Amino acid sequence: MQTPATAPPSSENVTKLMKKLFEDNHPKFGGKYAVASPSATMINPCLELNILDQWDVLGLPVSSTAIQALKQPLSVDISTKTPLEIDAARVRFLYPKWNTAVTKTAKSMFTALGLIGANPDAITVKLQGLYICPVGSRFKYTTTDDVNLLASLVYVLPTAHEGGSITARFGHESTVMSTSSESAYATSILCWCSNTIIEHDPITSGAQVLLRYDLLHTGPSPAPVIFDSTPAARDIAQALETWIKRRDEAECPQELYYIVSDEDTYGDTLIQFVTFQDLQGSDFVFINLVRELALKVGITVTLGQLKQTQHGTPYSPYQVKQDFYGSDEDDDVERYEDTAELREGDVDEVMWYFIPFLSEGKRGKEEELWEESEFEFMFDYEYLKGTAPDDVEWDGWQREDTSMTNLSYRLGLRLELPNPLKRKGLDATVEEAKIVELERKMRAFDEAAEGGSLL
Repeated sequence: MQTPATAPPSSENVTKLMKKLFEDNHPKFGGKYAVASPSATMINPCLELNILDQWDVLGLPVSSTAIQALKQPLSVDISTKTPLEIDAARVRFLYPKWNTAVTKTAKSMFTALGLIGANPDAITVKLQGLYICPVGSRFKYTTTDDVNLLASLVYVLPTAHEGGSITARFGHESTVMSTSSESAYATSILCWCSNTIIEHDPITSGAQVLLRYDLLHTGPSPAPVIFDSTPAARDIAQALETWIKRRDEAECPQELYYIVSDEDTYGDTLIQFVTFQDLQGSDFVFINLVRELALKVGITVTLGQLKQTQHGTPYSPYQVKQDFYGSDEDDDVERYEDTAELREGDVDEVMWYFIPFLSEGKRGKEEELWEESEFEFMFDYEYLKGTAPDDVEWDGWQREDTSMTNLSYRLGLRLELPNPLKRKGLDATVEEAKIVELERKMRAFDEAAEGGSLL
């Protein structure tokens, strides 16, 4: 007996499905990419360096005299504030159990990264080099893009110093790890994923001494990853295709809106302009994945400013606060300004607006989003009702019975179906249809020009 084909979900269910997929998967696309573990003490590796074909012990903590002595044979220009870099071939350890201790630490730190599919027993630890960073030195580098390189392990060896914080940037997310300590015998152990951009702040006193190891993937199993986007990509792609199939139905929304972030991450409250490459952390990875999947089926994806207005009259006199601006002393006149808070029960009208971000820093026209129009939100229409506003506007002079408007801004995302010619309640003429389609193509062109590439 042939099993009947499952009917695609209704347009209402498509929106609910998209909302659930976004809410469930967006937070998962962060992942750890850098971890730090400060320690008061550590095993002395008993470092020995080969300088000018002669092996000499480098004592810890490293003294300023030792640093000056190393600069000349290593041909380091002091004026450039360049760290002393000593290749792994010139470094060895007299403590016999040091390498065993490093391997154990590497497995522990690698596990702490929480990579999907990580197997600590399938990594090999390889010394990359020794770095000595004197006062004023700073540098920036990207970990090697090697298919076998999983992460970098760094020991900040015992040497008193101030400054030298290390910033690890992965995508558009960053973590700052402090390494300075008042104790000359304190140390830190750091670990970050491959393809991470590393920036060292200048050393303000003392010196920072680093041992850097590469953690390489070995064995037949697949290399671990920060996150596995395959399941989410598959489900979102299917939901987008279902939406496309339903686009000509009377109740099918032609546009979907999503709040990318509630955090004050992207500048001031007005969110003047944000590109897909400006997104940070999980926003960067997830939203760009959605964009890639949507563009494949002809859906236009646009970042923009979502603005919500809440209009009403504050209940008086209990909410009115009189702020004192003057004094009776010296015959000054007392001046007061009436301010009020718009409580949730005072709101008479809630409206939403969308300002699309185009290419080259341009903002499109503000578009009013009517509740009965043919779009749907992937969040509740009164989502921000009752929350603290980003701005307040008064209608006329501020009095106890004067109405006011709360304004809230969020970074938003619009997904728009191709050829949105059928509008509920709108008998579009051929000219109107052409204009609508031309506007859609212009937005798609701006997005493609701004992005440069899908990811």
